[in-house]
Amino acid sequence: MSKESFFYPAQRILAGRPCFWASLTFVFLALMTFGSGVSTAMAGPQGGWQAPATDVSGIEGTAAAPQVATSPDGSVTVVWVGSDGANDVVQAATREPGYPFSAPAGISTPGADAEAPQLAIAPDGTVIVLWQRGEGVNQLIQSSARPPGGHFSAPENLTAAGQAAHDPQVAVGPDGAATGVWVRGDVVQSATRQAGGAFGSAANLSADGQVVGEPRIAIGADGTAVAVWTRNDGVNDIVQAATRPSGSGFGSAADLTPTGQDATNPQIAIAPDGTATAIWRRNSGIAQHEIQVATQPPGGSFGSETTLSVPGENGGDPLIVVAPDGTATAVWYHVSEPTTFVRSAARPPDGTFSAPEDLTSNTTFAQQQQVAVGPDGTVTVVWQIYQDLKWKVQATTRTPGGTFEGATDISAPGSGDFRPQVSMGPDGRATAAWVKNTIEGKTIQAISTMPALQAGCCPNRHGTRSSHLRPRRYRLRSGLFRGVRIPDKGHPFGFSCSRQHFHGLGWKMLGTVDLSSEHD
Repeated sequence: MSKESFFYPAQRILAGRPCFWASLTFVFLALMTFGSGVSTAMAGPQGGWQAPATDVSGIEGTAAAPQVATSPDGSVTVVWVGSDGANDVVQAATREPGYPFSAPAGISTPGADAEAPQLAIAPDGTVIVLWQRGEGVNQLIQSSARPPGGHFSAPENLTAAGQAAHDPQVAVGPDGAATGVWVRGDVVQSATRQAGGAFGSAANLSADGQVVGEPRIAIGADGTAVAVWTRNDGVNDIVQAATRPSGSGFGSAADLTPTGQDATNPQIAIAPDGTATAIWRRNSGIAQHEIQVATQPPGGSFGSETTLSVPGENGGDPLIVVAPDGTATAVWYHVSEPTTFVRSAARPPDGTFSAPEDLTSNTTFAQQQQVAVGPDGTVTVVWQIYQDLKWKVQATTRTPGGTFEGATDISAPGSGDFRPQVSMGPDGRATAAWVKNTIEGKTIQAISTMPALQAGCCPNRHGTRSSHLRPRRYRLRSGLFRGVRIPDKGHPFGFSCSRQHFHGLGWKMLGTVDLSSEHD
């Protein structure tokens, strides 16, 4: 038997009974926490956003362009553009479950400005980052990878010098192979990195001779990849797509939009069955832009477009995600002078898209929306909203088969917060990151939700979980509580049933814990 002292989050102490008792104790314990300034605002099935947000970077003048992604083990990686004092550089920080974010680490080579970082995470936890970096009068696309438990590799050039390359994007397939796309000169290019290897030679996806832009890529569960981009046909910008079946190369580019009106802002998502859905914004008249989608069945071709937005309205920046059950969710902003607000539409498997649903009030100015979907189909949307002469970040959540909840403020009041991003973890935990603008400078902040309580949430002595096991229990010698369960590191809360890994906001010393367990 050993005795050690622990810090506990007062708002998360759970009675040493089956986990459902936590729902009865949560309200009382939340009141204990209220005075300490720790927010317990609820935001859907994940539980509350764990305010206040954490500073991921230092305060500097150039912190910008954050991206966030979550590993299969729940680790969260944020990349952004910072400064080394002489140039803009790509930096990264990671938060392992139960720990705070690591110190920022520079991953791009000093000596020239780097920008536009993008990241993706492989099934084994390898992090792959692409960015663009100055090279004389032009720019190169570079990449770095970090294996699980390792460090970021030295940057490798994915494009040759001589022509400007920009707008990198990256996605990872189920086999761990990463595929990047970007613009170089007047063509869209692509290259693939096999798991544990280096990127191969770049190949052209589009025909040369016209202006191209906005490449995006997605990879399905079977390894099928679809890239979309815009290309000028001599009169208008049109959306094109190319598909790469698993184990093959990209096919010829196909036009998804007709000529006659410009189409921009393409995005792509792939369902587990291989169905690909592309979305874009198409000009339908003066100050009118429709949000449209087209679908490609497995092994087939894209069909005709469907308009999601209300005719005659002005939408922009569409995004699309697909849940594991095949439910597709589209979000975009809608302009209604003098305001903009965020809208969404959903399509169940084998169904059609619903009528647009407003996620923000049409009396506010909201934009920069981002969306992510969890393994159970829960969708989280974040955006920035201008209110009281400052920007702030809000979020909303929709459970499978439900509707979006009311908007929740997730950034602190009184500051300028913008450019939000969002990611969902394997346990359904959402993490948002954004730029915070202060008098001293800019910093990157991040915040996560706390998933809902579940019965049998602690691992057994073999490290596995079982819903029919009672959670591990410990006696609290102070007498304030009896049978307190130490939350599990692997539990969605992100804490630990073991004697270590106790980090976070709102911890309070309540007493000494007797570590003799009563585990079944």
